[in-house]
Amino acid sequence: MRIFKSIGLYITLGILFLGYIMVRAGLKNNNPLFIWLGLIGIAVGLIIFLIIILRKKSEKNKAENEKLKWILNLKKMGSKTTIKLEDTRYKQIHLNNPIENDSYEPDSIETYISPYLKEDEDSFDYIIEIPFKGDIIPYQFKARQNTTDLKIHFAIRKTTLLYSLNNEIYLDLEFLET
Repeated sequence: MRIFKSIGLYITLGILFLGYIMVRAGLKNNNPLFIWLGLIGIAVGLIIFLIIILRKKSEKNKAENEKLKWILNLKKMGSKTTIKLEDTRYKQIHLNNPIENDSYEPDSIETYISPYLKEDEDSFDYIIEIPFKGDIIPYQFKARQNTTDLKIHFAIRKTTLLYSLNNEIYLDLEFLET
């Protein structure tokens, strides 16, 4: 649904609608010029729409690949430290699910649309405090589990690895994805 924030999409929808109107007008008045111009408008609109969708998918895949390369590099080159999950503290900082509107807030289009424009609607944001070399490192991550399920996963897993290289850290919480 994030694609609806793009101005190019609105222009594309306008071209498609204009093409549809031109085809209808051409058919009603038996005007082949309007029919052809309308069909060309529809074709151009569909091509632009496909380009927008493909570009969004390409950008998303590129970002995921860069993050995966960063993680693999950190795992290969960084130092490994075993972290006991029972020694960590975590708290939920934000819920990406749609939030009920306050009855005293004035209604606006953003209050209805914005909760549905988020990519990860069923995920929770957490900050975990990791004891590492005498310091406590705050580490932010997303998980699909609520706080109770997260406690259960941490109790079952007991330990995980922390990778560090220079000032970059990565806590291996891939067991939460399954």
